[in-house]
Amino acid sequence: MAETKHSTPASAQQPGLRSYIVFDHIPDGCIAVEVVDRSAAPHLNRGDFVLVDTADREPAHGEHSVIRWSSGEMQVVDLRLKPGRYGACIDGKYEFDALWWAQWQGAMYRLDGRAAEVSTWGDGPYRAEQLAEKLVGKVVGIYQPNFMPVLRPAA
Repeated sequence: MAETKHSTPASAQQPGLRSYIVFDHIPDGCIAVEVVDRSAAPHLNRGDFVLVDTADREPAHGEHSVIRWSSGEMQVVDLRLKPGRYGACIDGKYEFDALWWAQWQGAMYRLDGRAAEVSTWGDGPYRAEQLAEKLVGKVVGIYQPNFMPVLRPAA
């Protein structure tokens, strides 16, 4: 019998790419929040429902979290702690401490409406306690209620 060779190359690890556990239920202490934009692409996509641990409201560098803006809207953001070289005037006081920023992805559009490129946007600076007031919680997974039936179709 002839040996079969597969020509599909092994995919290289993509640096910085993270993965989340997919849940078919909402665990205690979590809420599901719909991703309504490309703010956390490529990790999370529009239409995904993320599970947010509402008890974990401590800012953590490089972690996806959900923020509630003053408008009431919620958004998935990537939290970044920037070192003291970034001074900022907060409440009338100039600080050189490490300060927090909420970052997300957003598309730039041409005048004709076509997407031109994806850029990183941000809001801040915040002290940790200021950011914690806006945090709904940390993203801990993806909610997909039909996940198990898709993996194990009925016989």
